[in-house]
Amino acid sequence: MPLSPAQEIYCTERAAGATIKAAADTAGVAEKTGRRWDDDPTILARVDALQAPIRDDVLRIFRGKARRAAHRIAECIEPGYNLSNAAAINLRAAELTLKHAGFEPSEKKDVTVRGGVKLFGDTIMEDV
Repeated sequence: MPLSPAQEIYCTERAAGATIKAAADTAGVAEKTGRRWDDDPTILARVDALQAPIRDDVLRIFRGKARRAAHRIAECIEPGYNLSNAAAINLRAAELTLKHAGFEPSEKKDVTVRGGVKLFGDTIMEDV
C-alpha cells in the first residue's frame, strides 16, 4: 500500500534526522501517530531507502581511506615509533576509518604500542 502524503513527509523528515515529534509536527499529525508510524515496517523501509544514498556515499568515503588508515596503523607499531598526542589522535582516526569501512577485525585483541595507545581496545589512551 502506498504511503500517504503525510507519511512521505514524516519519512523524509525522519531520514533527515528529525525527532519523532518534529517529523510528526511537520507532517501535520500527532506525536502519538508518529510513534506508531515509527514501528511500522513500511515506514521504516521508506526511511531506510531515503537514507541509503547518503549511507552509501559515507561508506564509499571510508573505504577510500581504508588503505591509508591501515598504513598509518602499521607505521605506528614499528619499533622505535614515538607516539605524540597528535599521532594518537591520527591513530584513533585511522582505527575508526577501518571500523566504519567494515575492516574491523572479527576477533578483537588489544595491541599496545609505545605511548600507551591501544588499538581496537576499549580505551585509546592509557598509561602503560
